[in-house]
Amino acid sequence: MKLLHRYDVTCPEVAMSSPLPAAAASAERELGEIREGTLIRRAGGAEITAEIIEPTGRGPHPILLYLHGGGFCSGRARDYRNVTVRFARAGFLVVGVDYRLCPRHRFPAAFEDCVHAVHWVGRVASRYHGDPRRLAIAGDSAGANLGAAVAAELRLAGNGLRISAAAFAYGVFDFEYLIANAADDRAATRLARYVDVNPGVLRDPRVSPIRSAHLLPPTYLAVGSEDVVYRPQSERLATRLADASTDPALTTVDGLPHAFLTAEQCYPSVPAVIHEMIDFLVDRV
Repeated sequence: MKLLHRYDVTCPEVAMSSPLPAAAASAERELGEIREGTLIRRAGGAEITAEIIEPTGRGPHPILLYLHGGGFCSGRARDYRNVTVRFARAGFLVVGVDYRLCPRHRFPAAFEDCVHAVHWVGRVASRYHGDPRRLAIAGDSAGANLGAAVAAELRLAGNGLRISAAAFAYGVFDFEYLIANAADDRAATRLARYVDVNPGVLRDPRVSPIRSAHLLPPTYLAVGSEDVVYRPQSERLATRLADASTDPALTTVDGLPHAFLTAEQCYPSVPAVIHEMIDFLVDRV
């Protein structure tokens, strides 16, 4: 297991002056078109849409499927444009999925939407100058959970589509461990909106993808040092990936809490973490 960096944000002027990883230069590239509300399926009485951000150039471009966070009950793709636009400027065709949310749509609705989104991208990639043979997945918090579960599911299905690399920030990968080690019952109460809180369901790899770590592609993990509830989730997954001889990289960012990706105005080290995610994926797709 490789620890890429441990960023220190206690001194903002130092963090801001530190050099970004190589992909940072891509932030200056122009964007192509941003397509909001692109329909990808209808299910459960809902329309599931995606935000597509096209890079410039004729391609074919590598494809990034981005799955937003929000505890499975909130959030949308456009909330993460500070992240997804940077990926597009690095040359990725970005597809941000607005999967169904709980409590109206409980497990496995969001998981099924995200699996469907991968297959949809495989079918229509050429329409947006994308290359489905160069497919990566990324997400944060709940989206990291879904991304890991989807990547493992595709590997298990063996139907031709393959995730080449993944990048996840402060994800929840083991629901059973999270509940067992919680200081109170608040975690179980929140999770019950999404999934039945019983051991059989919590051990399902589609719910707790740490159980399918051996099926995951090379994976980058980022988590804040102050994210005391979810930091062990990334650390444990990194260990499982290393044990499975997968290519993991773990970045712990000093001083950052949970859900930092969309709070870069408060935390000046966030762009460096995003660009490190980009570099990891660029090198592997």
